[in-house]
Amino acid sequence: FELPQAARCEVGVFDLSGRRVALLDDTLRPAGRDRLEWNATTDDGSVAAPGVYLYRVNAGGHIRTGRIAILNPGD
Repeated sequence: FELPQAARCEVGVFDLSGRRVALLDDTLRPAGRDRLEWNATTDDGSVAAPGVYLYRVNAGGHIRTGRIAILNPGD
């Protein structure tokens, strides 16, 4: 993702019913391109089940969403 200016950035992963399964970041991030990786671990420490998930980046009041597919967690 890319931020035009420094902003508090909250990045979460959600299942298809809308429940958050992982919070990847909730910090102030600098302007520019940035990257986060998700190792398919949920907030409770377990490995996420195979399937489709949604990610949401909320930065400076702008929200972007997308899809993530997990085929073989733990590989």
